[in-house]
Amino acid sequence: MKAPVDLTNLREMTGGDGALEQTLFEEFYVYFEGGIRALQSACAAGADEEWRKQMHALKGIALNLGAYPLSELCKQAEENYLSPRALKERMIPAIHTEYKRVSDFLKNSAA
Repeated sequence: MKAPVDLTNLREMTGGDGALEQTLFEEFYVYFEGGIRALQSACAAGADEEWRKQMHALKGIALNLGAYPLSELCKQAEENYLSPRALKERMIPAIHTEYKRVSDFLKNSAA
């Protein structure tokens, strides 16, 4: 199975500074977890535009980190922002599962 994150670009940008990378990882966790909670609220409220905005933001943060599979899931959910609530409710666990793979990978990747 392919790694959930490609750290090549991030490591080039940080110059291999492990402390900086850990700070960026921590910011990723906080932002993404808050974004998932916002998605759940937007889904429950039927707020399609809020769903789209949250997915766009999560897609970008995942892409910047190098979490390409997670970014792709977010992109698909963003593009399907007008989908019925039941479909969105099935998207959230898939995104959360991939986020967990990413966070586990990051926690185990010593810089």
